[in-house]
Amino acid sequence: MCAKYSVGTQIVHPVHGIGTVVDIKHENLFGKTEDFYIVKIANSELSISVPLSKEDNIHAVDIDRINKVYMSFKPSEEKSEYLDVGIENPKIVASVSLKPINQKKNTMVQRNKVVKKNLEKLKSGNIEEVVDVCYHLSKKELGRILAIDEKKMLGQAQKFIVRSFMLAFNLQANEAENMLKNWMSNLIQNNTKPMS
Repeated sequence: MCAKYSVGTQIVHPVHGIGTVVDIKHENLFGKTEDFYIVKIANSELSISVPLSKEDNIHAVDIDRINKVYMSFKPSEEKSEYLDVGIENPKIVASVSLKPINQKKNTMVQRNKVVKKNLEKLKSGNIEEVVDVCYHLSKKELGRILAIDEKKMLGQAQKFIVRSFMLAFNLQANEAENMLKNWMSNLIQNNTKPMS
């Protein structure tokens, strides 16, 4: 099989994020020979093997695309996707919900759909979709305490974007983190009216 990416290519893995192809190896597994990319994940000690037969699940880092997203990000406007589920004021612990049971079930079903959709966006490795998740969860975090799964997704999105900024803008980790923090803050402050 012919390799789509060569050694030195920076790629995006849907689960592990940005990495660099450091080698292409031929392995004999269970009597079958398979070619693998050996990918060193950025800012970690992790190296992974990606079969060439699964190379459609990864794609090369597009620095121009990262730059374009930074300059012209427009958040999705799917209102139902980012419902404010839960206690409106987390400080009022004794609050009792008067919502009917069926409405609570519908709210949980919608919340589960949102979580699933956000996970799909994160796993896509698509910078626009990852930024969209980061934006909406960052905005939601200002108004209330995020659930554990939301915090985890926000952390994954932030980590992915920071690595992208480090690569695209040749920054150190702390500089990229500050850039992301300021960018999200400006987008939210401008009420989803990003730079054009």
